[in-house]
Amino acid sequence: MNETYMMTSREVENLGKGVRLVHLYPQSLLIKKVLEGIRTYIILGVMLIIICLIAAVVISLKSTGFLNEFIHAMESVRNRNYDIRIKEYKNAEINSLGRAFNEMMDELRELIRNKYESQILLNEMEIRFLQHQMNPHFLFNVLLTIQIKAKRSGNETIYKMVSKLSALLRASIYTNNVDRITVGEELEYTEFYLYLQKMRFEGRFFYKIIVEDEELKKSIIPKFVIEPIVENAVIHGIENIENEGVIRIVLKKMGTDLLVTVQDNGAGFDVKEYFNSLEQAENGSSREKIGLKNVDLRLRHIYGEEYRIKIKSKINTGTTIYIKRPIEEREENV
Repeated sequence: MNETYMMTSREVENLGKGVRLVHLYPQSLLIKKVLEGIRTYIILGVMLIIICLIAAVVISLKSTGFLNEFIHAMESVRNRNYDIRIKEYKNAEINSLGRAFNEMMDELRELIRNKYESQILLNEMEIRFLQHQMNPHFLFNVLLTIQIKAKRSGNETIYKMVSKLSALLRASIYTNNVDRITVGEELEYTEFYLYLQKMRFEGRFFYKIIVEDEELKKSIIPKFVIEPIVENAVIHGIENIENEGVIRIVLKKMGTDLLVTVQDNGAGFDVKEYFNSLEQAENGSSREKIGLKNVDLRLRHIYGEEYRIKIKSKINTGTTIYIKRPIEEREENV
């Protein structure tokens, strides 16, 4: 019938020798069936390829999504938005990059905060200095005149008071650009102030300065670190008591650090309430004991958080303040 067949045959033993079973397959029908089977596999293959492409696109989008977010975060940092953060990802490698970026932003914000605090403190100190500044030449000429007259009249007490006041003012005015001085110079300025206060209290106030090792006087210290602490002890401690006031200053070496102790038997104060008053001072509602905070901030900014002042105080008993800083032996190391 004009048809091509494919044939298979096999012997059928149980029907007798020489009997064969012959199968004839129309070639056209066979090809049709094969093509129908291949079509199914082709459809499955195409579907598998589509699924793989979709998965690849999703994975690619996830990866490029992180890159886009990272680029956006960097643009935000360039625009000084330091609060930007990268969200967490399920992928461990990508998440570690995001975490590293967030930690970097935290450190950057801390550095900026410290810089702003330092600048604010510096501006505040400059403003306070300008507010209290007089014409230094006129001031020293007047003091010199008083000093000469006191010397000629034989009044040694007034002569010494004016002399020490002049020296203290010269230290604050003419060394304005000096950041560090020797411990010996700082103690000298402190003693100028204490002597003037002793004369003011007329025998009701005494002080003692103890340096365990004279070599400590040669080390370097930030200017006006001890004197403001002593001034605070006099104004807020000794002035508020009726009995005899005593201030004791001790300097000693503690390992590689210099420990300065300023102790008074004054009125004392509540330390917790003091820190609350510091917060009010930052908000502009109080200016009491701000000298302590300034010294504390300077020490932390110069030497680190470990080197901050420590305060022990008890009302009607007295106050002890500890100042610790690394020993800097030579000025060229500063």
